[in-house]
Amino acid sequence: ASGSLHPQAVGGAGFVPGPREMELTRWVYLQRKEAGVGTETLPEAHAHYLPLAASDWAVVVELPWLEAYGPAIIESASGILVILVISGVILVVGRRLSGRLSASLASLQAAAAAISAGREGVRAEGGQAAETVALARAFNEMSARLEEKEERFRRLMQNSNDVIAISDREGKIT
Repeated sequence: ASGSLHPQAVGGAGFVPGPREMELTRWVYLQRKEAGVGTETLPEAHAHYLPLAASDWAVVVELPWLEAYGPAIIESASGILVILVISGVILVVGRRLSGRLSASLASLQAAAAAISAGREGVRAEGGQAAETVALARAFNEMSARLEEKEERFRRLMQNSNDVIAISDREGKIT
């Protein structure tokens, strides 16, 4: 490990290393450890040192960091973009569905308030969701049955020959 490296040994497949590559390769070879992205020895590339057990030789591999990590960065960015798009679609669909559902429930609440105030003939609208349509249908059936029972009670009271008295809990006739 004298530190003398030949460009032919450093380069390969037609690659001719420049002074920076030779300096980096020499440093990695002499230090016998790898240099990584962001270190003061190698801010723009990643290099590995691998000694060969059978001789004095060592293999030093250097790769620009964008070439080494570029595909992973692109895949990560693509994954994040897909997640953001899916999240946006879910948000838009969720807001639309909740708006429809809350409008249908507000209509049902208004109908319930009108019936509790004594108005007859009030019917609820179900909207577009199957669940709220079924709920409004059941509410309207209940409201119709209440009206029928109230009408029967009125007729009974009007057509009765007997005295019917209504009292409170203490027995006082009201």
